[in-house]
Amino acid sequence: MTDQSSPSDLTAPEPNTITRGGEEWQKELFDVMDSPIWIKAFLCGPCFMFELASKIDDHVLASCFGGLPALRSFYRAKHGIQGSVVNDYCLSTFLGPCTAIQLHEEIEKRGAK
Repeated sequence: MTDQSSPSDLTAPEPNTITRGGEEWQKELFDVMDSPIWIKAFLCGPCFMFELASKIDDHVLASCFGGLPALRSFYRAKHGIQGSVVNDYCLSTFLGPCTAIQLHEEIEKRGAK
């Protein structure tokens, strides 16, 4: 008997769990300044958040209501990257532009899906 699951049966992992033993971020948090996108992230945060949300096929309004912590948690859990929601929230709150650029670079390297 074969297990046939439809795409609608597949869900992303719960973002409120701590992922241990998973992959690490491909770019360190403070190694993002060599990316040319940093100007946009620092000068036009809402535009940059809108772009991030659309790249990961998240509802664009999530970037307004859940913000960067929600986008980062969702992407991290979906791709099995180490971390926790608390860590996502703290980094997004205190180092928002760097965290957003890190997420952008990760999307560019791994892909959105």
